[in-house]
Amino acid sequence: MILANPTTYSKRAFRDMPDNTDIFAADAMEEYVAQFRDPDGTHAMCEDYRAGASVDLEHQRADRKAGNRIKCPLYVIWGTQGLIPKYDAVKEWQEVCEGEVKGEGVDCGHYVPEERPEELLESMLEFFV
Repeated sequence: MILANPTTYSKRAFRDMPDNTDIFAADAMEEYVAQFRDPDGTHAMCEDYRAGASVDLEHQRADRKAGNRIKCPLYVIWGTQGLIPKYDAVKEWQEVCEGEVKGEGVDCGHYVPEERPEELLESMLEFFV
């Protein structure tokens, strides 16, 4: 279905998202469509969604049971207008990390890089530098 008409698919997929699709720069949207045209890109996207709803959860549960923990520090960023504010994101990550976990919500929806690029870059530079 996606490969049959990638342009229409992308417009409908992003239109039906709760976020405003006007946030995408033209060149960014072109890149999304290019990935939808590429059978390998489309396959990878579908596999990512499939795994997130199935085997990823199994692997995460097995890691927790085995005591495996993330060892590096993490900085978690999420949009406050999406689903994440329903959870304590920092606390959730602290439960599976040995390293320090910090984070913040930014005033936007799901697409943090597109909606708040300057804030994201500032946070990343502060964390990594």
